[in-house]
Formats: sequence, C-alpha cells, structure tokens
Amino acid sequence: MERVLIVDDEPNVLQGLRRQLRNEFDLELAVGGAEGIQAAKDLGPFAVVVSDMRMPGIGGVELLKWIKAHYPDTVRMVLTGHADLESAVQAVNEGHIFRFLTKPCSPEQMIDAVNAGVRQYQLLVSERDLLERTLRESIRVLSEVLSLVHPEAFSRTHRVAAFVGKVVRSMGLADPWEFEVAALLSQLGCISVPSETVLKAYSGESLSGPEQTLFNRHPAVAAELLTRIPRLESVAAMIKGQRQDPADSPTCDPTTPQGRRLFGAQLLRISLGLDVLLSSGMDFNRALTELVQERRYDPKLLESLRPFKMEVGGTVLRNLAVREIRPGMILDQNLHARSGVLLATKGWEITPALIQRLRGFAETSGLDEPIKVLCHVEAQETVSSEWVGPR
Repeated sequence: MERVLIVDDEPNVLQGLRRQLRNEFDLELAVGGAEGIQAAKDLGPFAVVVSDMRMPGIGGVELLKWIKAHYPDTVRMVLTGHADLESAVQAVNEGHIFRFLTKPCSPEQMIDAVNAGVRQYQLLVSERDLLERTLRESIRVLSEVLSLVHPEAFSRTHRVAAFVGKVVRSMGLADPWEFEVAALLSQLGCISVPSETVLKAYSGESLSGPEQTLFNRHPAVAAELLTRIPRLESVAAMIKGQRQDPADSPTCDPTTPQGRRLFGAQLLRISLGLDVLLSSGMDFNRALTELVQERRYDPKLLESLRPFKMEVGGTVLRNLAVREIRPGMILDQNLHARSGVLLATKGWEITPALIQRLRGFAETSGLDEPIKVLCHVEAQETVSSEWVGPR
C-alpha cells in the first residue's frame, strides 16, 4: 500500500479525509505547511502529497515547490476551497501539480484522483530504476570490454577513479558519480589504438607521429561512444577534454554546468599524469611537484590536491587456486589451459570477465593450479570494482 500525505490547516477537514481514505492508502496527516514539510523530512518520500492552497505561514504552493525540489518523483495534488484562476495557475506553474481538486470533493473523486497519482508515481519510479539499472550495466559492460582489450588501461582507470572519487566526494560536489565514471571510462577510446602503442604511451616512451596522432584521438573516440547513452553527456565532455591544455579552460568552477565539465576534464588530466609518475616509483608529493614544473596542468587545481594521495601500492607474490583469485590481482605467469590454449599473459590484470573465463576452462579443459599472481599489499584479499550509480 503506497503512502500518501495530506496537508491542511483545518483539523476537521483532515479527520474527514482520514475517514474517507484510511482503508485505501497508508495515510499521514499534517496540520499546516510547516508540519507537512517536517512530515516529508521524517517519513518521506511519499507517493502522493495532497495539500490545501491557502494556509497560514507556509502555503500550499510553497510546500509543493519544496516537495518537488526534494522528492521529484512524488506526485503533487491540490485540494482547496479557494479555486480562483490566479491560484490555480501559480500552483500548476510553480508546484507542477498533477491534479487540482476543489472542495467539496466526493470520496469517489478523491479516491480516483489519489489512485491516479499513485499509478503515476509507480510509473516514474519504475522508469527511473530501469534507466539507472541500464546505465549501470552499460558502464559495467564498457569497462569489461576495455579490460579484455587493454587490461593495462583497465587497471589504470580503476586507480584513477578511486583517486578522483576521493577528491570530488571530499569537496561535496553534486553527483560525484559523474566524475568517477568519467575516470573509469577515460581510457575507453584506447580500444581503437593498438596494444603496442598504448603500452608505449603508458610507459612514457616516445611515439612516432602516426602513433601519437592515433593515441591523441582516444578521448574523442570514447566521447563519441558515450554521448549516445542517456545521462552520460557530462561524462563524455569530461573525457573528451582530458588532454586539453588548461590555458584553453579559462574557468573550472565545478558549481556551474560548463565549469563542472572543464573541472572534471582537468582533474582527469592531472590524475592520469600522476598515475604515470607514481607507476614509475615516484612518491605522491614529488609527482605533484613534477607536474607543476611541467606547466601543462592547472596549477591551482594541482595545489588543491596536496591533501589527497593517490596510491599505486606494492605487491606480494601468491600462489592461488582459481576460486581464490580476485579482481585487481596481476598474473605473474603466462596462463594456458591444459588443452594448450593461451588464456592470458603475464602482467594481465585479473578482471571479473577473466575470472569467469578461467572458471569455465577449469571446469572443462582444466587448468594447472595454483596460479602465480601479484596482490596489492593494501588489498590482498579482495579488490572491489562495484559502482553504486546515480542517485
């Protein structure tokens, strides 16, 4: 039974509505706008909120505007004895009202209206949940594709995503998942680049002219793929700008839509640069100083990152059975099935997809166990690659 909140400044009206609706809905009553807001804070979200228009203090329009801002899926309705045109227009325009009912309202009309509101709420919630599940799984699939084509790129994105997430969440930025997903998919465009070129670029080796041109295009390739997925427009813009010079980004104010995208792009640029230096054995503070001296990164943003720390981490060699292997570990041997099929090469980072593949071969063709792997010291037992998703 869906929950419904009814707000009116007349207790007698509320008691009458309770008698009419108590057998139909899970009902909460609030006397006045202030009590209605408190009820929403304490007991929300509600499927439907029905409010009187004219109430002392916080009126119906103000209440429903607040509900819309904090619980956008909640269906908002008005039941009032003051049905003048001006009030109705204001309620519809500012409170985005689903139904406008006038007193007296018969029990049948009231029940039908609230039932329609409940159905609308269920539709909105189910559509949003479907979109979020689709979005999460789309991102997961893209990440898995990258892990199979370029495991070294997959490994890099997970380190960078962890660092980016720590930064943006500590700053209290809205929708931090966008920055984290941008980091996680920042190297997706590398699927269009030969493995040899990617490895040379990551290790800091010089690229030939054609190689450099091809590698420079990978952010645009990823952005072109991601712009086709709803709700990833900002993510695509951040990824596309990850190699953009800070001189071409005059403002990086993350509280504005355009500044947010520029900030995300520059944060990616710096985080990826840090990862290269840290992977070579450099400590975090020295790596930051190195980037400052290169003058190819936003200096203010660089300095703001000093309180944080990106860890590459040491490793320890372990011999494990297939069932003990976890995502994030590194193969320390070429791995063949007993049939002779090469499954993965030394240096390959273990991904969920590879684990499923190994388990499949272990159950059919067979594998020689234990398997030599390198485990990160800070997370030897398990490395989580779960993403919570938008909320």
